[in-house]
Amino acid sequence: MMEKSPSLCRRISRRLILALLGATLVPATAVVWVAANRASQSAYDETARMLRIQAADARREINGFVHNLRSMVAQASQDPRLRDLLLNTGRASGGRDTLSQFLSAAVSAYFPSARETFVIDPAGAVIASSVAGRIGNDCSASDYFTKGSQSAFVSDVRFDPVIGGHSWVFAAPVKSADNGALLGVLGLRIDPGVVAAITVTPSPDGQNGDDRIPVVSRARIYIVSRGGEMMTDSIHRQTIDTKAVRIARRSGRVWAGSYPSPLRRGTVALGAAVPIPELDWVVVVETDDDAAMAAAIPFKKTLYALGGASILFAFFVAMLVIWSSLKPVRALVHAEETLVAGDRSAALMPEDVSIDKNTLTLIRNRNRVIQQVLHAEQRYHDLVDEIDGIAWEAEVGSWRFLFVNHRAEAILGYPCEEWLSEPGFWVKHLHPVDRSRAVQTYLEASIAGKDVALDYRMLAADGRAVWLHDRARLLEGQAIVDGRPVRIFRGLMTDISASHEARESLRDSERRSRLVIEASRDAIVATDSAGHV
Repeated sequence: MMEKSPSLCRRISRRLILALLGATLVPATAVVWVAANRASQSAYDETARMLRIQAADARREINGFVHNLRSMVAQASQDPRLRDLLLNTGRASGGRDTLSQFLSAAVSAYFPSARETFVIDPAGAVIASSVAGRIGNDCSASDYFTKGSQSAFVSDVRFDPVIGGHSWVFAAPVKSADNGALLGVLGLRIDPGVVAAITVTPSPDGQNGDDRIPVVSRARIYIVSRGGEMMTDSIHRQTIDTKAVRIARRSGRVWAGSYPSPLRRGTVALGAAVPIPELDWVVVVETDDDAAMAAAIPFKKTLYALGGASILFAFFVAMLVIWSSLKPVRALVHAEETLVAGDRSAALMPEDVSIDKNTLTLIRNRNRVIQQVLHAEQRYHDLVDEIDGIAWEAEVGSWRFLFVNHRAEAILGYPCEEWLSEPGFWVKHLHPVDRSRAVQTYLEASIAGKDVALDYRMLAADGRAVWLHDRARLLEGQAIVDGRPVRIFRGLMTDISASHEARESLRDSERRSRLVIEASRDAIVATDSAGHV
């Protein structure tokens, strides 16, 4: 049987939708994915570029700060008054007090950000200091004494046992103007936290006041000392040995990339590191990897929204295309269903469902063939209906009629629909006297595979008995019932009631004549025209 049109159209629709969406959804998704990745990569690259600029700017600021302080210390170490005080003071306590007063004045005048200004004698002992209680401390083992006695020197930030805390010292030698003999070492102790104040610190809105310098919002800026300690506004007892620091120290130039965050375990940082060769420090500017992608988030949201809208639009267009494309299919399925159901009036497809000339040509060709088939079928039915007998087809075994012509109603009085719909119609309406013989004859013929020729009676709708001469042929697989081939008998029932009655009347007349002749007392002789008895 033909599949119902809604199911068939749904299956075709699903396949077309999958095909059209596959042709649009996959490329659209790929384009959105590639664009989103490129946006993320662009945001990543741009953030890395800005971090490199910030790191380079911080290095420039620190270099300028260090250069200025070192120059000021070197210039102060050449002050004639300092030479005179060192030459005339010796180790007299009064002279040391005068020198300490001079250093205190120098701090106020030249080094307002210094924690301490002090002078070390050639033996390594502090002989004067702007901070009371520091005089007499032994600094002979410190690098700022050993190297500062030779030239201007900037120490690393490290823990200084002399003062019991972290120290950052600028030192320069004080030498005699006459013979260049070492008179002492002038030292300037700076708060290490000042380093954080001189780096470029972003403001909350991501701007640092200089439009030429891009700033990454929420970026962390810190310095890694020679010993690997992290310096911010205070010294952290945390050793920093990240990929960024190692590459910057080794290459001697700025580097940017991603690495495990040293400050937030379990997260990835995007940072830029630049070395300060003169101090052997590394300036690091870093931000969370997620924050680096923040600039791409609005664009990606817009991209995803546009991608989703494009997919919905493609789906809507696909549905419109499919709906219009399926109009001929729906019309064809409806026409075929009505044709199978026997309604010949709707077997032709309407031509206004075509969407192009090729489809219209196919519809017209199909309608022309259907018209020819219907015309031939009608001629066949007319021919069958004109036969003076009941043309029939019935399934073997169940004796269910598959076809009868309209003469059946005229001969027996039963409507054709009753022949086709009532189970066991033939057996039920056989004459009781002939029923067993007729059924047995057809059963034996179906087993032996033979044709049948048989006279029997059927009861008409008005109750009279009608003699029929039935000739049938056994056909194998000539009909399809419920989707399966079946064996059928195809035959022709001819009404022989009149001839059967005539034969019976003749037999009765001959029988009566014979009885009369045999009962007569006279001799009865019959001769032909030649006189023969």
